[in-house]
Amino acid sequence: MQVLLLFESSGVSNIFKSILYECCSYSGTLTSKTISNTYIMTISFDLDDLLIPGVKTFVTERRTWLQRLLGIEQIRYGAIDLFRELQRQGHSIFIYTTSFRSTSKIRLMLFSYRISAKKIINQSLHERVLRGDRKRTSKFPPAFGIDIHVDDSAGLKIEGERYNFATIIIAEDDDKWKETVLAGLKSYSGQHHV
Repeated sequence: MQVLLLFESSGVSNIFKSILYECCSYSGTLTSKTISNTYIMTISFDLDDLLIPGVKTFVTERRTWLQRLLGIEQIRYGAIDLFRELQRQGHSIFIYTTSFRSTSKIRLMLFSYRISAKKIINQSLHERVLRGDRKRTSKFPPAFGIDIHVDDSAGLKIEGERYNFATIIIAEDDDKWKETVLAGLKSYSGQHHV
């Protein structure tokens, strides 16, 4: 923590601070903990139709000419600020997608927007980890130490209720989706903070 305070006033770029914070704050566990009365969580986000437009459309962040040249996908407007805010609060961000995109492709996309995720769970990893599990869910966040999952699928909300995992479901037309996520996290934290 003292290292971070040293860099706060030295003009070090935000991306370096973010990387340093992630390296210094990771405890090696995937469980929630309480630090200074703040409930620290592992929060996962879906990609398709939540962060990346596909069938569902929404306003996206501006892409640079280099992102367009490299074919970097657009992400939902507000995602950059939301990820940074959650990481600043000490939360761990995961991506959990049913896509078969490679983890390196997803990391490159996030890096191009100057954000990061501690772990990327794609369909390949999901299948490997849950092989033999009798639960037939499209996603199962508890298997990866995830406290709460943010998604666009109402069906996943039903699976969460059936298999006892927490979700925040974002509608396609939710222009205040960032506030919806923060309110959902606050509600979850209030229910689970002991």
